[in-house]
This record gives sequence, C-alpha cells and structure tokens, in this order.
Amino acid sequence: MPESTSLGAVSAFAALQHGVVTRSQAAALGVNKNAVARLKVSQFWQEPIPGVLAITGAAATWHQRAFVASQALGGCPIISHEAGARLHTCEEFGSEDRVIVTVCRGQRIRGCDVVIHQVAEAVDARDIVEIDGIRCTGLARTIVDLAAIMSPARLERLVDEFERRDASLRWLGATAQRLNRPGFAGGRRVLDELARRQSRGRTLVRGSWFQKLVAECLSSPAIPDLREEFEVRSEAGELLARVDLAVPSVRLGIEAHSRRFHFGARAERLDQEREHRLAVEGWMLCYVGYADATRTPAQVRRHIEQLVRRRQLDLRAA
Repeated sequence: MPESTSLGAVSAFAALQHGVVTRSQAAALGVNKNAVARLKVSQFWQEPIPGVLAITGAAATWHQRAFVASQALGGCPIISHEAGARLHTCEEFGSEDRVIVTVCRGQRIRGCDVVIHQVAEAVDARDIVEIDGIRCTGLARTIVDLAAIMSPARLERLVDEFERRDASLRWLGATAQRLNRPGFAGGRRVLDELARRQSRGRTLVRGSWFQKLVAECLSSPAIPDLREEFEVRSEAGELLARVDLAVPSVRLGIEAHSRRFHFGARAERLDQEREHRLAVEGWMLCYVGYADATRTPAQVRRHIEQLVRRRQLDLRAA
C-alpha cells in the first residue's frame, strides 16, 4: 500500500478518535516507525506521550486530552471522578476542564496534564464503559467515587440525576456495597443516601435540582403544605398534569423554570394546552425563573405568599 494511502487511512481513523492514534494502530494501517519519525519531524504529528500520536492540525479539545491520557501506560488509565461525570454529561460537570484518571498505585503518567487517583487494585471490568471512544468509569462507579469528596447536598443532586435517567438504584447500591471498605467513604455515603431515600417511601424524583432550590426558597408558614412533583387530577380522577411544586389547598401550581426556555411553537402549544386543562379545574400555574430564585429568593417568596393569600380570598368568595 502506498505511504500516502496508508497516511490517509490513519488520518481518517484518527478523526474517529479525536485526532489521535497510537503507534500500534498506525502500524496496523501501514505507517511504520520510520514514516512516523518523518511525520513528527515535519510536525504533521506530535507525540504528547510515548506511543500516542496526535495530528497537529486537529482541534486540541478536552476530549482529545482525555483520549490521550486514557492511552497512556498501554491503555491502563481510566477516566474517572469529575472527568468521568463530564463524559456521562452529568449536568453539574459540563464545564469540568481537568482530565482525571484512576490508575494502580505506583503508576505515573509523564508528559500529560492529568490529575491522578491511585488505587490498590485495577478498576473492575464491571465498572468500565466506553464513551466517545474513551474508557471511563461507569455512571454508578463515578457517583461512588465522587461521593467520597463531595457534600451530601451535591451527592443528593447527583443521585437525583441518576434516577431521572431511569438508571437502577439497585445497580448503584450494589456498586457502593462492593466498593465499601475502610479508608474510602464513597461507598458508605452512597449507601446512606439510598437508605434515606428508601425511608421516605416511593416518591417521584424531582424534575431538576433547580426544583429543590425553588422549594427551599418557598419555605414559609404563609405557603402551607408545599408539595413537590404533584399530580393534578380532574374530579373524575384523570391525570391533567404533573407540576414541579404545588399548594393544593389553593390550587396553585409552580413551575421551576422560565417560559423563555420553552422554545418553539410545539413547546408553547403544549404549555398552553396544559394550562387550559388546569384552568378548567380551577388551578392557576405560575413560573419561577432560575435567576429570580437564585438572586432574589426573598422577593420570589413574597410574590408566592401574595398569590397564596389572593387565592385563599378568591376561593372563599367563590
């Protein structure tokens, strides 16, 4: 195979791996070590770590850095912790810029900007998945690892998101139990969080973490019996809507988001249809935006208190 053809094949393959190939992959596609040396001299390729080649013109993205790190030491490192959460697109970790890897104790990665977590034993194969061609810890293992270094509130938020993905809490519990050991707090903290959830009975997981922030913002004696994930039903028992928060005694529903995030004619039509269904049953629906709830929570609380008082008066007069 002509060298130019081989080089084209390697470049096409590298495009599938964030602009990166290993020396062994290049050799399998017909580019030998002498050709690699010439391409490095011409600065077509660079070798950030031994055995891993990056096309110089390829975008130097976070994913490329993560892929390079995962190929070090013969492919031993596993992307993990906050970096693993980013690969899993967990909502709190989208801006994580560090590349974090788990390796066996005593291993080092040179020539690569990474944060290293060392463990006594290699990551179990059951805890490894591949996302965008990058080997990382599975979602359950990622949560257990993060639980050791994050606050209870952040862990609650992460497990909420885990549930919203319809992932199995049994899987998360089994992973935590398997990793629960002296000197590592992650397993025990996840087990405690799961026990707390079980103790409160079967409830629908909240639609977003922002919903919890709004619920806390609205904690007030003047807003009685505030419910989360409340199902509004007609007199005949038909489910009309599930609202983020509700004050059932005054038929007031509260949505923890802003209308400006409901883009498109279809979303607007569905919102209007739901509001019409609720209005027929005597319910009022209001919206609380993120900026309002986080920057001026007292003002939001006063506004909802006023709505509750107004609804109480209106319903008594009806």
